[in-house]
Amino acid sequence: MCWGYNLFGQLGNGTTADSSTPVAVSGISTATSVTAGGDHACALLSGGSIKCWGYNGYGSLGNGTTTDSSTPVTVSAISTAVSVTAGGEHTCAILSGGSVKCWGFNSDGELGNGTTTDSLTPVAVSGITAAVAISAGELGLVIGSGTNMAPELQFGHAHDDHVVSIRGSAPGEGVLNRCHGTRGGIAGRGSPGVEAGVGGSDE
Repeated sequence: MCWGYNLFGQLGNGTTADSSTPVAVSGISTATSVTAGGDHACALLSGGSIKCWGYNGYGSLGNGTTTDSSTPVTVSAISTAVSVTAGGEHTCAILSGGSVKCWGFNSDGELGNGTTTDSLTPVAVSGITAAVAISAGELGLVIGSGTNMAPELQFGHAHDDHVVSIRGSAPGEGVLNRCHGTRGGIAGRGSPGVEAGVGGSDE
C-alpha cells in the first residue's frame, strides 16, 4: 500500500492522482520488502525479481526505458535479488551471491561501474562480491559492525548521489564505523580500512 504525492505514478495504482489514504499497488502480491526513492519505488518479490514504478527519466525503474510508469514494471535481468534500495534517481540490489547491481542516474558515479553514464538496465558494481547490506539514500552516514560471518548494519544511509555497502565473510570482517560522504560512496571490509569506493569525493 502507498499514499501521498503521485505526479509520476509513484503510488503504483495506475493513476497519477495524489492520495491521502493508502492505495494498493497494482499486481504486487508476493513482496518481501519495499523501498522508496526520490519519485519512484520498488518491491523485492519472493522469487528474487524486482518491480519498480514511478519516475523513470534516468532509468531508475531498470526496464530499459525512460518512460514513467504508474504501475509496476519488471527490472531487467534481475532474478536472484535478496535486497533492494532506491536512491534519489537510481536503484541498487544485492544478488544472492553477494554481488551488487545498480541502475538509473549516474552523473556522480553512483552506479559504481567506473563510468558516469546513466544506465536504463542493471550494471554490476565493480569490485563488490560479498555484500550483505546496502543503502542508497540521503544522509551520508553509515555505522556498521560485525564480528562473525556477517556484519550487522546498525545504521545506514547514503547521500542521494552515492551508494554504501558493507561486506564481510570471515570473523572480524565487515567492521565499518562512522564513515561520511557528501558525494562519495564507501564500501568497507574489516576495521583496517576502506577497501573500495563508489561515487565521487568522500568527506
